[in-house]
Formats: sequence, structure tokens, C-alpha cells
Amino acid sequence: MGFLYFCKMNSELKLTEDGSHTLFVPEIDKCYHSSNSAIQESRHIFIDARLKQCQKDDICVLEVGFGTVLNAFLVLVEAERSGEKNEKKFK
Repeated sequence: MGFLYFCKMNSELKLTEDGSHTLFVPEIDKCYHSSNSAIQESRHIFIDARLKQCQKDDICVLEVGFGTVLNAFLVLVEAERSGEKNEKKFK
């Protein structure tokens, strides 16, 4: 289910077990991210399994759906943490 679906429903913010938030729709008992760890889920999928595995010198990041902005935010945090935000890897 997409982000817009969750926005159109009567969604509410729910605190996940790692202290991050996700959207929760009580009528269908579904969360947008993992109810255990929204940040851990996004870091695993977008940072550890993709970004850190990339062997290219230049990386362009395109966030199409934007959703809760969590994935784009974590890429920015990783770029700043690694010191490559304004160097060769991230554009």
C-alpha cells in the first residue's frame, strides 16, 4: 500500500519499538513502516543493502514517492556521516 493510501485513511502516528514513527491505520490494522523499527527497516533496505554496496564513484539519489521522507533523510544523514556529501559520491 502506498503512502497516499495511508494519508487518505484515518491514519495516526505510531511510535515503533526503536523510537521512530510510522503511520498507522486502525481500520485495517496496518503500518506504513515496520512497527518494530521504521528507521532500522529503511537503513537496511536503502543504506546497507543498496547505498553502501554501490561500487560507482558517483551516485545520484532520486526519491520518487517521497512518502514520509524517511529514506531521503537517512541518505542525507549517511552522506554527511561519511563525509561525501559534497565530494564525489552524492549528487
